[in-house]
Amino acid sequence: TPDLSPLPRKCAVPVFTQWRDSTGADVDVLIQWHAGLSEALEKADDPLCTVRLCVPKSVPEFLEARLQVHHLKQPLEAWTPNQINRLMRVMELQKCDSKGSKGAGLPKGDELTLRQASGRMVIDVHFAPSVGEAESELKGCIVEILNAYPSGTSARSDIVELLRSAAKAQRAHRTAISETTESLEALRKEQAALNGEWKDACAAAQARHRGLLKRFALVLQAKIDKEQALHAEAQEKRWAEMGRANIASATSRPA
Repeated sequence: TPDLSPLPRKCAVPVFTQWRDSTGADVDVLIQWHAGLSEALEKADDPLCTVRLCVPKSVPEFLEARLQVHHLKQPLEAWTPNQINRLMRVMELQKCDSKGSKGAGLPKGDELTLRQASGRMVIDVHFAPSVGEAESELKGCIVEILNAYPSGTSARSDIVELLRSAAKAQRAHRTAISETTESLEALRKEQAALNGEWKDACAAAQARHRGLLKRFALVLQAKIDKEQALHAEAQEKRWAEMGRANIASATSRPA
């Protein structure tokens, strides 16, 4: 059994979406993934997910399908976390988008088909060939003939179950939004603190730079003053020597 612990998503949150069947009719879908997929893969009796379909008619028809381990293409070890997430995306994004592009956002060739049959609806999932020696085994029809049968309960019970799932999903999304907002606020505070530290560091660097420039200017001016003093002293010595030489030449002339 593959280790699915790295799965980043909360599988227990119900997913509402729409599928389009082979006749072009839209079907409302509720997908409830198993909270622990790794345990579900180990226990063949536990469904990986439960799919509830609501077919719009004069009286809505509710159907239910349970995705079991035996529906998955073998070998089971090929079902890595990436492939499980890939299956989730295909099942959530099957319907055409507003521009009519089927499965928008899915890898090219990945698709889910939904077709009518006698007293049931049939679900198939196909994967395009993927890159990777281990994952290349999961291609073609990876979920075949997943049958959705009438739920066998009253429409009232089905609607109540849908409302409960909607409330659960709303609560989970609100919790996620709250957590994200808190995380964002914490990041903003950290950013503000970093900006303050950066400004302080820039001010300190500018002050140090100005201090170094001032010291350099003082040292340079001291060297210039010293050089000028040495030139003046040397000039005075030359003048003194010239004066002594003139005096000596004057005294040595005959009268």
